[in-house]
Amino acid sequence: MNMFESPSRRIFTIFNYFILVMTGLLCLVPFINLLAISFSESGAVAAGRITFWPVNFTTSSYEYALSGGKFFPALLVSIRRIILGVGINLLFMIMAAYPLSKNKQQFSARNV
Repeated sequence: MNMFESPSRRIFTIFNYFILVMTGLLCLVPFINLLAISFSESGAVAAGRITFWPVNFTTSSYEYALSGGKFFPALLVSIRRIILGVGINLLFMIMAAYPLSKNKQQFSARNV
């Protein structure tokens, strides 16, 4: 912080940082809980005893997900959908942005 800042500016800056940190932590909390659930035994999950730390640590859910040979083909389908979706949306965005970047004299079909 600058030593020449007014006290009200310092208070605002501290309050702003506090709000931003709290918002960031609130965004991370569900993911931490999901990770704790994924590493806990099924009985503890069904009983709702999981918060932010796994109960009776186990990797059985990951072993089950990776066995059977269906995980990686499903992952490839997701990757293909992401690549196609990003490509198509980027094309549409460019097609919409080009006419908006020109005025009516430069691109007569802009208002169509």
